[in-house]
Amino acid sequence: GMWPGGGGGGVSSALLVPFADGKISVFLPSATSNRTSPLVLSFVPSFSLAFQAPPPGQARAGEVLSPPPAVRVLDQEGGLVETDDATSVTVQALGAGGEPLPTGGGATAVAVSGIATFTTLSIDSNASSVVLRFTAPALFPASSPAFGVAPGPIALVYFTREPEGVFPGSSFVVQPAVELVDVAGNLVDDDSFSTVSAGLER
Repeated sequence: GMWPGGGGGGVSSALLVPFADGKISVFLPSATSNRTSPLVLSFVPSFSLAFQAPPPGQARAGEVLSPPPAVRVLDQEGGLVETDDATSVTVQALGAGGEPLPTGGGATAVAVSGIATFTTLSIDSNASSVVLRFTAPALFPASSPAFGVAPGPIALVYFTREPEGVFPGSSFVVQPAVELVDVAGNLVDDDSFSTVSAGLER
């Protein structure tokens, strides 16, 4: 359809013609002829981001978050912008004090039908409280509810103290000590049941 537009300044009237691609042609009266000159304006319906998927109750460090975090691109009325297949959204993990936490996988996702989903994102540090903050150019940001990240499953054993004082038939003067860590190098401090065996090699 066409909308009449009121004038202002030196313009007494204008005709606004909307198009499906989000552009509006503004026809202004010409000062030298009866013809009108078109002025094409574009508007971006996207206004803000909103967190969609519920965060995991207790994620594990180094493992892909499940369900995958997702955000919706909304217009000013709070509706989903289903035509948005281009907005690039970036996510950052923040600790309880607002400090950035290391992440793995993809920290950027492009909206598809107005929804950006982070299918490979992981948090690579255990923390009692983590918030995901999502940002995109020219849009209001969004944040997830806080959730915890526990250490991942045991992946490596590190010596924290090497044995010393080896004598035949006697115990080490200094006994060895090890730490169990996950794939991201975090101490698996909730493990009270694993058994570690040690042996000697020539």
